[in-house]
Amino acid sequence: MEVPEPETVPEPPPDALHERAVIPEPTPTEPEVRWRYTVGALGGVLAGPTPQGTGAGSFFVAAMRGQTLGVGLEGGLETSRSTAQAWASQRWLTLFVRGVLPLSDRVVLAAALGVRGWQIEAGAPQLPSQGLFGIGAALTFGPEVRLGPIALLIQAVATARFPEDRIRIAGNSVLFLKWWQVGGLAGLAWHFP
Repeated sequence: MEVPEPETVPEPPPDALHERAVIPEPTPTEPEVRWRYTVGALGGVLAGPTPQGTGAGSFFVAAMRGQTLGVGLEGGLETSRSTAQAWASQRWLTLFVRGVLPLSDRVVLAAALGVRGWQIEAGAPQLPSQGLFGIGAALTFGPEVRLGPIALLIQAVATARFPEDRIRIAGNSVLFLKWWQVGGLAGLAWHFP
């Protein structure tokens, strides 16, 4: 009785072994660009729209796309008194675009340009108040010192509102509301990763 010989499996050619051993290289991917969010509160002194500089405060929320550009919303309040004992109170809302220039690991220079809407109310003691609305532009810039998620902000502020307004308070008493406003604010911000 004949014993059948075992079947031999042919060896693959060298090229096939080489192809089988090749591992495809990973496709390079671009770094993911994430949104980062910031909330902050500021306080300081503004000159205008009435003659004296007065206290003011604002609160803002910003969203940064990547490291340098972002958008945000800011609201604020200021109350002032004229020499004729008339008063003017203004509230504002600003939609802005914000840019950041890194100066070091902790310090950046931030600037924002936006469209601002005002609600201004003026009056005098024992007289009814008068209100008006305005629209214009706002520019802020200054350094930001980052200490982890918290940042210290110092801002110079300049705004323009057209046209210049005059509100008659009583008799010949007129309150002039200038079209410009400048000042300085400082505060704290919290950065969310």
